[in-house]
Amino acid sequence: MSRYSSVVVFLAFFLLSSCSAKTIFIKNIDEKVSQASADFYYMAGLDCEYRKDYLCSALMFEKLYDMTKQKSFLKDLTRLSLLSARYDLYKKHIKEIEELSKKDIEVASYLIPFYLREKNYKKAEEISKDILKKDHSLKNYQLLASLYIDMKEYKKAQKVLDDYIKRNGCEPAICGMQLFLKTKVGDIKGIEKLLKELYKATGNQSFEIELLKLYLSLGKLDELERYVRSSKNLKKDVLIDIYTSIKKYKKAEKIALELYKESKKPLYLADSAIYLYEAEYKKNTKVLKEVIDRFEKSVSKIDEPFVYNYYGYLLIDHDVDVKKGIELVKKALKKKPKDEYYLDSLAWGYYKIGKCNEALKILESLKDKEQEEIKEHIKKVKECLKR
Repeated sequence: MSRYSSVVVFLAFFLLSSCSAKTIFIKNIDEKVSQASADFYYMAGLDCEYRKDYLCSALMFEKLYDMTKQKSFLKDLTRLSLLSARYDLYKKHIKEIEELSKKDIEVASYLIPFYLREKNYKKAEEISKDILKKDHSLKNYQLLASLYIDMKEYKKAQKVLDDYIKRNGCEPAICGMQLFLKTKVGDIKGIEKLLKELYKATGNQSFEIELLKLYLSLGKLDELERYVRSSKNLKKDVLIDIYTSIKKYKKAEKIALELYKESKKPLYLADSAIYLYEAEYKKNTKVLKEVIDRFEKSVSKIDEPFVYNYYGYLLIDHDVDVKKGIELVKKALKKKPKDEYYLDSLAWGYYKIGKCNEALKILESLKDKEQEEIKEHIKKVKECLKR
C-alpha cells in the first residue's frame, strides 16, 4: 500500500491543519533524568515541528517518551511518525500505541495507515468502524470512506457516504468524496445529480461549470442548452464559451454585443465580429461588410494575437486587403512566433501576392501538414510554382 494512499493523505491533511504547539507539564521524571534534559528534548521537538522537520520532532518525542513514559509524548510520537511516514517507529512501540488507542480515538486513527502498510486490512477496517461508532463526526466518516476507497471496496465506501448524507445532508466535503467515487466507477447519472446538489448546497459556480462540461463531453447538447436557458446565475462570459463550444455562434454574438454595450471593451466587439462571421457568412455573404466594420472599430484598440490572425486571414482569404492582412498576421506572430495556424495564415498571404516560394517554405515547416486546410494550401502553392 502506497504511503500516498487516500487514508494517509486525508490524515496528514487533518494533522497539518489542526496541530499546534502545546505546553505540557512533564511529570513522572525518573530520578536519573534531569528536568533540564526533559525540557531540552521537549523544546527541540517543538522547534523541529515548527520547521516541519517531522522526523526530527518524532525522534525528540520518542526520547521524551523513553525518559518519562508519559502517554502524551507517545501520542505525539505516533502523530509525527505518521507525518514523516516512519512506520519503523510505529513498529518499535506498537504494543504501547495499541494500548493507548483503546482510550484515545485519535491515536487509533493514526494506526490505520500502519495496518494498511502491513496489509492487515481487516484490522484497519475494524479500528476505523470502531472510531466512527464512538464519534459520528465528519472526519471519521471521511476516514472510513477513504479506507474503503484504498481497499477498492467502492460499494462499502458509497454506503458510508450515503449514511452521512442521510443524517446530515450534502456537505461539500462528503459529496466531493462521493463525486470522486462516482467518477471512479463511471456512474454518469450519479455524477450529474451530485454536481447539481453540490451547486445547490454551496452556490459555487465551479460545480455548475463542471456539470456543463459533463453535458458537453457526453454530447447532451439539448440538455446543455436547456440548462443554460434556465440558469439565472451563469456569467455572460461563461455563456459565450458554452455557446461557441456547441457552435451556437448567433447566440454567442448576441451576448458579446450585450457585453460590449455594457463595458465598451473593444475585445467584445471583435469577438462579436468573429461569431457573426461563423454564424452567417455561409448563408449570407453580405454580412462580410458588417464583420469588417466591427473589426475596424476594435482591432486597433486591443492587443490580442487570435483577433489579429482571424481578421488578417479574413482580409487575405476574401481578397479584401491582402497586404493589410499580412501585417495583422505578422502582429499575431510577434506574440506567438511558433503558432502553426498563424504561420499558415502568413503563407496564404504570401501565396495571394505571388510569393509562392516563401509560402511553400513556411507550409512545409509545419508539423500538422495533414490538417485539411493546410493540405489544400500546399496544393495551391505547388500549383502556383508550376506556372
